[in-house]
Amino acid sequence: MTTTALSRRRLAGLLAATGFAGACTTRPSVTDYEGLLTARLGTPAMLNAGRGLFKLAAWPQPLIYVPQGLDAAKPAPLILLLHGGGSDADWTLNRMLKAAEARGVILLAPDAQRYTWDVIRDFRDDRGTGKPRFGEDTLRVDAALKQAFELFTIDPRRVAIGGFSDGASYALSLGPRNDAVFSHIMAFSPGGVAPFDTAAHARVFISHGKQDPMLPFKNTAEGIVPGFTARGFDVTFETFTGVHDFRDAEIAKAMDWFLGA
Repeated sequence: MTTTALSRRRLAGLLAATGFAGACTTRPSVTDYEGLLTARLGTPAMLNAGRGLFKLAAWPQPLIYVPQGLDAAKPAPLILLLHGGGSDADWTLNRMLKAAEARGVILLAPDAQRYTWDVIRDFRDDRGTGKPRFGEDTLRVDAALKQAFELFTIDPRRVAIGGFSDGASYALSLGPRNDAVFSHIMAFSPGGVAPFDTAAHARVFISHGKQDPMLPFKNTAEGIVPGFTARGFDVTFETFTGVHDFRDAEIAKAMDWFLGA
């Protein structure tokens, strides 16, 4: 087994063990950000006529995909998409591009500052204490959303945060903390979740392969899904025969769930 697989298994165990042990009574003052986003939907300052795949101009220059036939005046659904550890925004966004184009969904994909997202990196680097430690990546996500909200007309009933692998874990950690922004959460093959104390709001879609050797299926099936359900979240759980994979079949199911809810 590779070092990466071992570290991911350890991460999954740590996050699964702490994620739903109980509601956090206080929020640690490790950073000023605490996973809370300030981006809010409103009337766009100026409508952007860009279509296709391109980068937004301002820091952190996130990738965005805007379907060719999108009506700029009509509110569009948006998915904030988070990459896995060691991957990037480009690969992850391109995995969902065809499904987004077919359904008229905007995709927004920032890159993490380093090889993976801050909270997950904290656990993986043996500095985890069981408490969430959000930082630079919170600001990167927040800045990306602010730009998108200023440039495009977004449907407030259809704003999702989603991701694959480490990105799925980060989506499950950030999403519940920011129910003023996200109506839906999508997690493809997650490893765990940083503890949170907010009430259930967003609807949740989770998928996982039963033979996943990197982030064990058992942690999702016996920890994450029951944990979110017990907290009152409306959870859809899709399983498949396969390994650690971001498959077209689950992407299509998640998209249809997102738009049909």
